[in-house]
Amino acid sequence: MHPCLRALLLGAMVVIALVARTTLAVGMCGCEYRYNLLMDLYNATNGSQWMNNSGWGGGGDCSVRWYGVTCGPGSPADVTQVNLNNNNLRGTLPASWSYMSALTTVFLNGNGLKGPLPSSWGNMSSISSLGLYGTSLSGTLPEARRGVRMRSLTMLRLYANSLNGTVPLSWANMSNLQQLYLYQNSLTGTLPDEFRLLTSLRDLQMGVNSFIGTLPASWGELRNLGTLTLNTNALTGALPASWGNLSSISTLGLYINSLSGLLPASWGNMSNLRSLSLYGNSLTGSLPSSWRGMSSLQTLLLHVNSLTGALPEVWSSLGSLQNVQIGANSLNGTLPSWGNMTALRTLHLYTNSLIGTLPSSWGSMTNLQYLYLYNNRLTGTLPSSWNGMSSLLILLLNSNILTGTLPGAWNLMISLQNVQIGGNSLNGTLPPSWGNMSSLQVVSVDGNGLTGTLPSSWGGMSSLQNLYLHTNSLTGTLPSSWSGMGSLTYLAINNNALSGTLPSVWGGMSSLQFLLLYTNSLSGTLPDVWNTMRSLQHVQISVNSLTGTLPSSWGNMTALTLVRFYQNALTGTLPASWSGMSKLQELNLCINSLTGSLPATWGSMTILQIVSLYSNNLTGTLPSSWGSMSSLAILMLFTNSLTGTLPPSWGDMSSLQILYVYGNRLTGALPDAYSNLTRLTNLSLNTNSLSGTLPSSWGNLSSLMYLHLGVNRLVGTLPAAWSNLSSLAYLAMNSNSLTGTLPPSWEAMISLANLALNANTLTGTLPLSWEGMLILQSLNLNTNSLNGSLPTSWGNMSSLQTLSLFTNSLTGTLPSSWSGMTNLQSVYLFRNSLSGSLPPLWASMSSLQTLNLYINSFTGTLPSSWGGMSSLQNLYLHTNSLSGTLPSSWAGMSNLTYLAINNNALSGTLPSVWVGMSSLQTLLLYTNSLTGTLPDSWSSWRSLQNMQISGSSLTGTLPPSWGNMTALTTLQLNQNALSGTLPPSWSGMSNLQLLYLLINSLTGSLPSSWGNMSNMQSLSLHTNSFTGTLPLSWAKMNRLQYLYLYNNCLDGFVPPDFTSSPLATNGGLKTCGTKMKGGYNVPTCPIPNLWPSYCKYVASLTVTGSLAPSLTSSNTLVESATKSHSFTSATPSSWNCEGQPGDVVLVLLPPVTELPPVVGSSAIVAVVTADAPSSASARQQASTSAIGTRLTAITARSVAREVLLQSSFLAFNVTILSPPVSALRWVVGSVALSGSVVNFTAVSTNSVPWSVVVVEAPTAGGWVGSTPVLMATEL
Repeated sequence: MHPCLRALLLGAMVVIALVARTTLAVGMCGCEYRYNLLMDLYNATNGSQWMNNSGWGGGGDCSVRWYGVTCGPGSPADVTQVNLNNNNLRGTLPASWSYMSALTTVFLNGNGLKGPLPSSWGNMSSISSLGLYGTSLSGTLPEARRGVRMRSLTMLRLYANSLNGTVPLSWANMSNLQQLYLYQNSLTGTLPDEFRLLTSLRDLQMGVNSFIGTLPASWGELRNLGTLTLNTNALTGALPASWGNLSSISTLGLYINSLSGLLPASWGNMSNLRSLSLYGNSLTGSLPSSWRGMSSLQTLLLHVNSLTGALPEVWSSLGSLQNVQIGANSLNGTLPSWGNMTALRTLHLYTNSLIGTLPSSWGSMTNLQYLYLYNNRLTGTLPSSWNGMSSLLILLLNSNILTGTLPGAWNLMISLQNVQIGGNSLNGTLPPSWGNMSSLQVVSVDGNGLTGTLPSSWGGMSSLQNLYLHTNSLTGTLPSSWSGMGSLTYLAINNNALSGTLPSVWGGMSSLQFLLLYTNSLSGTLPDVWNTMRSLQHVQISVNSLTGTLPSSWGNMTALTLVRFYQNALTGTLPASWSGMSKLQELNLCINSLTGSLPATWGSMTILQIVSLYSNNLTGTLPSSWGSMSSLAILMLFTNSLTGTLPPSWGDMSSLQILYVYGNRLTGALPDAYSNLTRLTNLSLNTNSLSGTLPSSWGNLSSLMYLHLGVNRLVGTLPAAWSNLSSLAYLAMNSNSLTGTLPPSWEAMISLANLALNANTLTGTLPLSWEGMLILQSLNLNTNSLNGSLPTSWGNMSSLQTLSLFTNSLTGTLPSSWSGMTNLQSVYLFRNSLSGSLPPLWASMSSLQTLNLYINSFTGTLPSSWGGMSSLQNLYLHTNSLSGTLPSSWAGMSNLTYLAINNNALSGTLPSVWVGMSSLQTLLLYTNSLTGTLPDSWSSWRSLQNMQISGSSLTGTLPPSWGNMTALTTLQLNQNALSGTLPPSWSGMSNLQLLYLLINSLTGSLPSSWGNMSNMQSLSLHTNSFTGTLPLSWAKMNRLQYLYLYNNCLDGFVPPDFTSSPLATNGGLKTCGTKMKGGYNVPTCPIPNLWPSYCKYVASLTVTGSLAPSLTSSNTLVESATKSHSFTSATPSSWNCEGQPGDVVLVLLPPVTELPPVVGSSAIVAVVTADAPSSASARQQASTSAIGTRLTAITARSVAREVLLQSSFLAFNVTILSPPVSALRWVVGSVALSGSVVNFTAVSTNSVPWSVVVVEAPTAGGWVGSTPVLMATEL
């Protein structure tokens, strides 16, 4: 071979060898030297399923480069980097990799690794970057020893795993560490104080763990730290002031912890800080003015804390600030003049207590995009200058106290997309100029006081999607132009005063999904053409005045899911075509005037969940086809006129939960098929005409909680199988014709809280086993034919609150064991045949409010212990055979309002201490054998309205202090033995309507002051011994309908004013058995103008003026004077006594034998003389004087006359010597007709004795003698 050629070939071979060697070196990167270690990872992480496993597992073929593996220089080349991010590695990390001595970078992020971090990896002395984030690693963090483990590590990313345990303190030995990401794990424990030694650390992120404890103050020494995030942990304590030394910090995130305390003023030194997030803590105190030193700050998030104080004005110097969020705190004060913070893009100050007005200067924030000020206490008007916020996108001012009108100038906010000012006090109208705001997508001005009409110009808001105008006072009609709102999806104008009809052109709102027009005054019909609103999902036009029928064409609105037209005046029938609303879930047409039957076609609406058609005029039967409504959960058909039977097919409504068909005319039996309604919770079929028996199969309704079958015609017995209704809480079958006994097995109804079986024909005894109904709260078995005794074991029914067993045939005694029913509030046992005594132990029923035991046969005394029943409000014990006295201890019943113990055999006195019953309103003690007097202390009862203690043996007088009982409306004290006079002070009973004092021994005159009882309607004073006349003032009782005065010793005329009262029209004035005259509609008396016989022994008293008479047991009369006559001669031959009708003239005479003639025909004459005239002529003269009143002188014992030197009152002390035989009455200085009493001035110098004589008698016999003493008392 030619030498040159040979040399050429040898050179080519060298080149080929070199190329082959280089290729081999590339192919063997990791294959030649680290093959087994790499295959450990491949095999441990299911390498065959990696997304890219090129070169791996080639069986020794090193010709293909291994994916993700990088080698360094040298021969053999060692592995320096492994990057298999997001490659579907699934498995554990091999411990053998600790021998990868040259490995500097490992990135296995975003895989499905599991298990712990191998402790041996700490021997990777060359490793500088380790990324294992976004996997599922678990276990604890390995320790690191100084000088041995990972001494070269600068970046460690372990975030987004499931690592737990604490952070090893030894990690402070990793002195070269610059970046440590541990966030989003389950790490616990405290933050290591030793991390202060990591002086190279620039980025530390440990958020979203479960760290506790405080922030280490020593971390303030980490001068190179630029990013620190510890958010979303459970850290507590204060913010360290020392952290103000973190001069390199740019991002600090401590949000969502439990940090407290103040914001450190020293943090104002963080001049490089750009983002500070402290939201979601419990920080307090004010915003530090010193933070104006954070000159680089762009984002400040302090929301959801408890910060107080005002917003610092000096923060306006923070020119780089772009995002400020301090909402949900307790800031107060006014909004500062931050108008020069032109870099601001987001400002959130919502949910604070800020006050004052909106600063006009803020209009210069031209870069502001998001302004949230809602839920404060801001006042004042909306600044027109804010139209300068040309970049503003969202403005939230709702829930403040803003006033004034909506600025028309805001139409210049051309970028505004969302404006919400609802829940304020704005007034005025909607600005028509806003119709030009083409960017607006959301407008919310609901909950204000806006008036006026809806602007037609708003129809030009082509971008508007949501419009909330509800709860204002808007009027007028719905603008047809709004049909141009082509993007509108939500329109709420409900709760206004809009009128007019529904615009047909609104059918063109093709994007509208929600239309809320309810609670207005809209009228007219539902537009047929609205069926073109194919996007409409919710339509609510309830509570208006819509008329007409339901459009059949609306059956084409297939997008509708909710239709509410309740409470209108819609008529006509239910359209069968509406079955085409294939997506309809709720249909509410209740409270209208719809007629006709239920459409059978609606059975195809299988998505329908709620149907409410109650309170209409629907007729016809229940469609069997509706059994196909498999999604129907609530069906309300009550209060209609539906007839027919319950369709068995409805048992196929597998989703039915609530079925209310009560108040119709349904007949027939209860279907067995309804036992298939396993989801049924509420079934109300009451108030129909259903018949037949109770299906035993209904015991399978395991979800049933409420069952009402009352007021029907059901018969038969109570099914024992219903004991399986373990969820049933309410069962009512009252007012039927059920028979048989109460099933003992029903004790298994463990959820039953209310059971009403009253008004049936149930028999038998009360089951002992029902003591197991421990949840039962209300049991109504009244009005049946139950017998037997009250079960002692029922005392274990500790939850029972209401027990009603009245009107049965129960016997036996009240069980003392029932005292264990400590939650019992109401007990009704009246109208039975119960006997025995009242159990003292029932005093422990601490919750009892109403106890009704009347009309039984109880005996014994009232238990003193019951005075401790402080919760008792109503106690009915009347019509029994109870005896003994009224217990003083019952004064402790401080909440008692109604007490009825009438019609018993109680005795003893009325306890004064009962005034302690401070809440008492009604007290019924009548028809007993009570004695003693009326307690004066009872006048302190301020709540008492009705008191009846008639038919006993009470004595004593009427307490004047009772006039303070201003709440009294009814007072009955009749048929006792009360005496004394009527207290004028009782006129203070201003609310008294009925007062019965009849059949007592009361005396004296009728008090004029009682005329002030303006509410009095019925006043019965008959059969007493009252004297005098009817006071004129009583005519002021203009509501008085009944006044019974008969059988008293009254005389005089009925005042004319009484003829205009209700008494004049209903004949309510009864004066028989008196000598009263006049009046209208006074019933004819059997013996006109005659007193009862006992009046012959009673002095007639008449009271006028302010002084009341007193009548003591010695018959001492004291009268006040109202009229005056003067006599100048002691012995006139005749007397001119001319006066007004009814006047009384008192004549003083020396001893005479003849009565002088008395001139005058109007006055009544009383003669005071020392001796009686003896001649018949004198008596005759007397008999013709004073309108025919016969005056007969009576011989009296001589008494000394006392000279009257000045005007005086007269007092006559009268002693009756012997009972008269035929005298009807005798009068001393009183007025027979008008009620006036003479007041006179007499001057005399003689000292002859004087006697008094004034007697009116039908004959001369039956004398009454008296010994008067004329006394003078100075005025």
